[in-house]
Amino acid sequence: MELQEDVVRRDVTLDAGRAAVWRALTDPGRLARWLAATVDVDLHEGATGTITDRDGTVRDVVVEEVLPGRRVALRWAADGEEPTLVELTVDDAPGGRTRLVVVEMPVRLVRAVADEAVGGAFRGPMLVAA
Repeated sequence: MELQEDVVRRDVTLDAGRAAVWRALTDPGRLARWLAATVDVDLHEGATGTITDRDGTVRDVVVEEVLPGRRVALRWAADGEEPTLVELTVDDAPGGRTRLVVVEMPVRLVRAVADEAVGGAFRGPMLVAA
């Protein structure tokens, strides 16, 4: 199954410690500084809210998974758009720096991969793979 064309992946090493990067990802005020104009969601598993882009687009958000200090997975969509899964993962990098990997893909692809993995028998809710 080819997924590359629908998947956006960014990998960056930041000159900051992992704890500082984690706070920037999970504090709505700090997250809004680099992700969107406003973030109105508490980043804990099961939370819902909105993220408003700088162009005024409002995205409904569901926090799918939080692995403290390691990973946040969000499902979001604006009206009329296909929902996507956004995963933000942090790892230690040499020199006290932090590697941040951001992956965004349509939810339909996540479901298709899950269905293929279980031989066509996947009928469950959204699946977030680590």
